[in-house]
Amino acid sequence: MALQTYTSAPETPITYAQNANITFEINGENSTSQCVIHSPGAQTVTIKRAGLYLVSFDGIVANNTSASGNVGVQLFSNGNAVAYAKCVATSGSATDVVPLQFSTYVRVLPSCASINNTTTLTVSNVGVEANYFLSNLMVARVSN
Repeated sequence: MALQTYTSAPETPITYAQNANITFEINGENSTSQCVIHSPGAQTVTIKRAGLYLVSFDGIVANNTSASGNVGVQLFSNGNAVAYAKCVATSGSATDVVPLQFSTYVRVLPSCASINNTTTLTVSNVGVEANYFLSNLMVARVSN
């Protein structure tokens, strides 16, 4: 069970305000299961099956301000920041592109009749307002 989703071509960067969630426009390689779900153009990826998932993000980003600033991304699970799933780099200008990348594991617990452990993932721009030239998110189940 795996999903790959990404943003538009690098010729058309998307600008995100500080703390805005990244939109992933296009689904690439996807399993046919309904365990990891993303609708093209959405900001969320939903995981509906228990297990351990590898979540990886990579992107090419530049700040969209007139001065040097930190650009960064952070993974959130059900609205909570995921520890160590963050990357920050300094971008000197709108033409100073920098790579951002993180990989982490996310554990989804089993659900039952009284507890729904469906997990919703988002990636947020946690640095200054930034232009995203490419963004790629992969979610793959690696074990039960």
